Amino acid sequence: MSEIGGIGLLMVVLCMPKADHTTTQKKLVVQKARLPTPVYLLCLNLLFAMVLVYQNNVVVSSLVIQGGFGDASAAAGVMTMLMIGGIFAGLVFGFVYKKMHQYILPAAFFVAALGQLILVIAPSFLVLSIGSFISGFGMVILLPSTMALINKKSNPESIPLTSGVMMAAMNLGGFLVTPYIVILSKINVITPSGIVLASAILLVLLAIIVLILTLVYYKG
Repeated sequence: MSEIGGIGLLMVVLCMPKADHTTTQKKLVVQKARLPTPVYLLCLNLLFAMVLVYQNNVVVSSLVIQGGFGDASAAAGVMTMLMIGGIFAGLVFGFVYKKMHQYILPAAFFVAALGQLILVIAPSFLVLSIGSFISGFGMVILLPSTMALINKKSNPESIPLTSGVMMAAMNLGGFLVTPYIVILSKINVITPSGIVLASAILLVLLAIIVLILTLVYYKG
């Protein structure tokens, strides 16, 4: 089947007038150089989400100590639950995406926010671990969901570029975690639970923004 498609494509190229071929190439170059607005908006939201969820790597040990739930080994256990949540998200992503389609992305933001909120109000080590699991689940669901929506608005030729922009947003988000925590500390949100609560609130705001983007750009 691919050979038949290749022969058909070759015939089209050979029979195409030279001037039209040049014009098509120019249009393709312009088309490849421009990315749709939703791509940048989704990557920007992903950047913020990386900051807001990955700050758990910095503050989770303080949460454990602040709540009197244990020592460094207990903090490692909570972080392990974050990773397990991510693994589980990877296993069920295909099923969840088939059920929710484009609405999976705002839902993932809400789930990540819920996980952060549970971390704040956790009365025990078990509940803290559950909150970490939910945060990891929501965070990992965000990544393929963002890519799926980006691909819907991208031309096949621009997918490598859009993938690069998304990866840059992810890594920049990870880099900005420490400055984010420092900024919150300077405006008197000093306690670890206060930092996580601020993250939960901001994730809810991002979820609303992404839901609006979904309704505007992804109606189908």
